[in-house]
Amino acid sequence: MASSEQIELSNFIKTVHHELRNLALEEGFDGAWEKHCKDENTLKRYAEAMHILAVNHWSGKNKDDPSRSRIIWVHEQSSSYFRNGLLLKSRDKELRLRSSFNLSDDEHSIEFIKFHPPFRLLDVGSCYNPFSAFQEFQTIAIDLMPATKDVLQCDFLKVPIVENTVSFEQCHECTVLPELYFDIVVFSLFLEYIPAPTKRYECCVKAHQLLRPEGILMILTPDSRHESANSKLLRAWRLSLAKIGFFRVGYTKLQHLHGLVFRKCIDSRVSQLWSQRQPDSMDSSESLSIPQDVSDFMSNNQILSSDSVFVKSSQDEEIIASDFTFLPNIDAQD
Repeated sequence: MASSEQIELSNFIKTVHHELRNLALEEGFDGAWEKHCKDENTLKRYAEAMHILAVNHWSGKNKDDPSRSRIIWVHEQSSSYFRNGLLLKSRDKELRLRSSFNLSDDEHSIEFIKFHPPFRLLDVGSCYNPFSAFQEFQTIAIDLMPATKDVLQCDFLKVPIVENTVSFEQCHECTVLPELYFDIVVFSLFLEYIPAPTKRYECCVKAHQLLRPEGILMILTPDSRHESANSKLLRAWRLSLAKIGFFRVGYTKLQHLHGLVFRKCIDSRVSQLWSQRQPDSMDSSESLSIPQDVSDFMSNNQILSSDSVFVKSSQDEEIIASDFTFLPNIDAQD
């Protein structure tokens, strides 16, 4: 059962997200995000709350259970992909599709990268750098407002990507990120922080630029309902990320989360063409919507343009009907 402290901290986190989404509806994303990033008092309280929740309430007896612990899940999925053959199986599937789509040519020649531990992992929205505990990872942890000193301050939405090598040693702030550098990018409870579907999509585009070919993007997104409750929404995510050049190679319904593993294709045309050939490809867009977008849209009774935070789609009624409350009692000890 959740303690009074856990409930209080969780409610604060939810309030910050709700107020940010409402502000984005009222003023547009750019203005809302700028105000949010300047509110250091709220950002510090948020970082402290997330740190306390993660360390004092989300660990404990569940720390070794991948069905409940997001940290252990990331570690196990990474091992499955890089060590236990999933990378090779995924590569073979892509090459077969590439051949069936008649995409082979000299301009898109195939080069295979060998992956060796420690795997370079970028933890976006890290808070307190939990993956530093694993020797298999060489972790770069970034956050808008770090909770610990080993996390670099960084606005992932705005940080430039550069071609040259970057040194992160003895840095307190991350001002640039190197392209084609990381083996793993982790978005754990990160995308829900962003109050605009198109900006979430842009974050995934940036992850694609940062990953080496055949690297993986791991997304953990909250949902306490049963596995199929938001299946159409997750399907839309899968199609949207395929447009970028990602194939989904792993999925787990954790107790309070969806765990998604997306592989960066060697040849992005494969996933893009695959997406176009799906019967529901017209439902995908260059955005990643979550049910909060719809609930805020309805509660504010606003008509939004195509440049706004959310545009109603044919899936709205089903999404509204589902309960996708951010930050449930993840890893809570029932």
